[in-house]
Amino acid sequence: MKHSIQLTTLTILILAVIFGCSPVPARKTLSEAHEKFLKICEETYGLKVILTPLKNTVWIYIPIKGNIYDLKATKSSDSSQKPTPKPSINFIEGDFKNSSFKIDYDISITNAYPQKGGYSISQNEEFNKAYRHIYEAILRSYFDVEKLPGQREFEDPRRNTIREKMIETHIRTEKTPDFFIVVFADVTNGIQSKTIFYIEDYKRYATQSLPYDEYAKRLISEVTGVEEAIGDLTGEHLKYDEITWPEFLAKQITSRAKFKYQHSHFIPGDDAKEEILTCVVDTISAYGFSDFQSVSLNDLRSEVTYELEKEELLKRKSSTDSSQGQYHVIEFDPAGRMK
Repeated sequence: MKHSIQLTTLTILILAVIFGCSPVPARKTLSEAHEKFLKICEETYGLKVILTPLKNTVWIYIPIKGNIYDLKATKSSDSSQKPTPKPSINFIEGDFKNSSFKIDYDISITNAYPQKGGYSISQNEEFNKAYRHIYEAILRSYFDVEKLPGQREFEDPRRNTIREKMIETHIRTEKTPDFFIVVFADVTNGIQSKTIFYIEDYKRYATQSLPYDEYAKRLISEVTGVEEAIGDLTGEHLKYDEITWPEFLAKQITSRAKFKYQHSHFIPGDDAKEEILTCVVDTISAYGFSDFQSVSLNDLRSEVTYELEKEELLKRKSSTDSSQGQYHVIEFDPAGRMK
């Protein structure tokens, strides 16, 4: 389906417009960032937003009364064309339990037949505008939250968490939560759009240090029908939980797999296990995550489970390390020297 990639593309395109022309504001506290976000949404964009900040996750709920998606007829395909076989995901789900990533999947070869009387699904223009405004407000509010002077960042998220807990026991400080969950709900029809992202990924893309292709794969977007969302103007139907790093990574593994099979211009290979494993390696390598023991890939179609220990997995090279089909960003210091 095209709607998830449309959400991803919309998020990416707005940065090209707003980041280059936005002034650099003074540093602010996290509380001030929350206040600024709500003020921008209400006073500048006229959006009613329910903000629910947790310790490491910020939930943003936006109830709307218009459609999120519109349907439009498309031209019929040439019925004389032969069906095109291609690998398709029938089911995929990721989880993290007992220090292990577990991925259940069902992938098979299906035939894509020419369609008569087809239609396309596109995002409603008013929804597009509201979506763009929310991400503009996030950009303007949270990219400059004050950190502790001299604060060091490690590549491994677990090491960052340990360091932050040690600091909190001695020094009072604030930082932007790692994860944002943006939920749009069509409260008339019960259609819900949900996007989860890591704020540092958003910052890196905005500053052009994360390539378009990779940023698109890191966004976790889904559209579902939620009957409880009908008439809910305050977000009462949502369960406001923290997103943990293992949970985020498990979701991103499945998101990368869906991107590969449903949206990528490169057709996946015949070995589904290797394709899913590549998604696992790319995800874990992207964040330097090492706080796990193994990965379990459960092929529901063949009823075969593959187990890989962490040491074996970490020996594999991430596909994002390859120069093929990737962007290279050259960074310069303030004096104009290449870093």
